[in-house]
Amino acid sequence: MVLGGVCVSGSLLAQQQMRRPQNRPAFYSEKFSAGVHVGLNLPGFDVRPAARGMRPDSIIGISAIDGSGLHISIQSELRLSRLLTLRFDPGYLLGERAVLFDVAGKRGNYSLMQATESDLIRFPLALRLRSKRYGNFASYMLTGFEYSLDVAGNERKLQQSYPGQPMLRMKKNNYSLQAGSGLDFFLPYFKFGLEVRFIYGLRNILVPDGSPFADAVGSLRSRMLLFSFTFEG
Repeated sequence: MVLGGVCVSGSLLAQQQMRRPQNRPAFYSEKFSAGVHVGLNLPGFDVRPAARGMRPDSIIGISAIDGSGLHISIQSELRLSRLLTLRFDPGYLLGERAVLFDVAGKRGNYSLMQATESDLIRFPLALRLRSKRYGNFASYMLTGFEYSLDVAGNERKLQQSYPGQPMLRMKKNNYSLQAGSGLDFFLPYFKFGLEVRFIYGLRNILVPDGSPFADAVGSLRSRMLLFSFTFEG
């Protein structure tokens, strides 16, 4: 729905841009461009419980809680054709997300939350297909692949020994697919853009360390929604 809204907004803005004089008319002819992205992100998990016979009887439910964070990246883009480009925008992302465990206790049910900070160094590579330019406006779609390294990951840390305290250990390395769309506005001295991108992890990042909480989880994959402001020279 978000991606569709961006495309609809783009068509309306395009009609208003048709008769305006063009800023930076040679931009689509430049072989290489560079810029910066800054924005907000909504990180979360796609968590799948283990089969009933495989997980502890005391854990009766598992759910993911989305968080929020910030990100910044440096963009470099190579033009493959007039409307198709290859984009590489490595960057840094800071966010927080959590997994909630519903536990059946002797005195009643209760919940325990495992909050996880993510400090990701990201290496996304994507193909971007632009629309034709309408005055000082254009829209685009992109799809690609991403490798990320969680420098705050706890993959090698020992399990906590506090009774009743969940600690999910997660792998540092992850691989993801991404898809998104955006709007470009050509200003006199630079190009400003708005972008939304969805990222879904391909790898089960849970470390199966034999703890009760890890045994309750069948798979744990990352998912994330990014909202970015882009500035290209």
